[in-house]
Amino acid sequence: MDNGRAPGRGAGRWPLRAGVSALALSFVFQPSLAQRLDPKSGPESLTIDATVDGRKKRMGISLDANYRWLYNDDQKACDSGDKAEMEGCYLQGLDREHYEDTYGIFAGVDDPTEVRLQYAAIGKYNTKPNYGTRLFLTDMESDEGNGYYNFKLVGSEISFTLDLSNVPAGMNAAVYLISMDPMGNQGATYPDGQTNEAGWKRGVGYCDAQCPKDLFFTQDVGYHEQGRVMSCCPEMDLFEGNRFAAAMTAHPCSTVSRTTCDTNTSECTNPCDTDGADVNLFRRWGPHKSLFQLLDLQKPVTIRTRFIDEGGIMTKIEQVYEQEENGKMVQKFNMTIDDQPIAEQKKLFDEPNVFADVGGVAKMGDAMDRGMVLSLAIWADPDSNMNWLDSCMQNISKFDCSLHPTFDSTDVFWEAWREQPGAWRGPLD
Repeated sequence: MDNGRAPGRGAGRWPLRAGVSALALSFVFQPSLAQRLDPKSGPESLTIDATVDGRKKRMGISLDANYRWLYNDDQKACDSGDKAEMEGCYLQGLDREHYEDTYGIFAGVDDPTEVRLQYAAIGKYNTKPNYGTRLFLTDMESDEGNGYYNFKLVGSEISFTLDLSNVPAGMNAAVYLISMDPMGNQGATYPDGQTNEAGWKRGVGYCDAQCPKDLFFTQDVGYHEQGRVMSCCPEMDLFEGNRFAAAMTAHPCSTVSRTTCDTNTSECTNPCDTDGADVNLFRRWGPHKSLFQLLDLQKPVTIRTRFIDEGGIMTKIEQVYEQEENGKMVQKFNMTIDDQPIAEQKKLFDEPNVFADVGGVAKMGDAMDRGMVLSLAIWADPDSNMNWLDSCMQNISKFDCSLHPTFDSTDVFWEAWREQPGAWRGPLD
């Protein structure tokens, strides 16, 4: 039985459509082995078409390893927690049926450029729904593939088209770049002598600026009990949102590449800007900037993000939202990440400017110069109900959101603003 990992709860069908492009890229959306390839599965074959430098390019889809079934030679789930046993288990390979029925991932079905993600999926291989999903784009120019596609975008742009019509409150449809190892650490030998055979072919190697500790296999460290080893790397959130609110956020780190850190040691610290430099129009400018007020969300929206440089050093990130009207693409609004406006916003919101401390836009550009992997995800956040994205972000020391549990008028926003500017990130309760 498949046992895809479920980071959220609930049910429903929440499609996210993306098409991809970089630099005028257009998205429309046997030694001792660790994380072994499924012996009964060949290469995974889900692909989409993207446009890179004006040329059509075939890209594959790889589901994150944390969501896959992990099993042993007896076709039993690996769940003992023993490091040697876990590292010798298989990460299941997936055919199109598994991707669609078990995980709700549809690629190139109605449109060769389209990816559709379904939040809750249940099929004949799983008796309980799998909630949420995270996947990566791979370079499939050759039959065997060449690892995760490595986007280098400084001085260029990336664009994609989203259908947000069925993404509700409390849900996050995310399109973002992360500094994962392009090969998913394939071939890495772990401290106990085991070797990572699976790598990018089975979605291994995840990291982001939140330094997640819930991964079964972490970069070149291998298996460890969850909650111990952090997997950190720079992250550029091109879009996080739903029908009500959206944010673009840059998360540079003091290091331009990925790192790991054992939280059992005293010297373990997070090198990344966890909060990041975020641009959320509702949070900054008020209730009339809800996403559904700015866009017709019954129609797709195209998002273009430009990474502007001077002499090879990134200086600014500009993003434009467009929709078709009367047969023409019309600009609806734009957002910018720039060092000085971000510093002013951090001061207004009474937040530490970690973004500047780790190097700001230029440091984000340094990471992007090395290449980043594109991730598509849809997930829920039961612990905070996604309040950091589309509701009031609780901080009782500054403003107690529970005093105004219902966002029933604009007065609620401005009353909070007088005590804590930026407390409300979206118009949801």
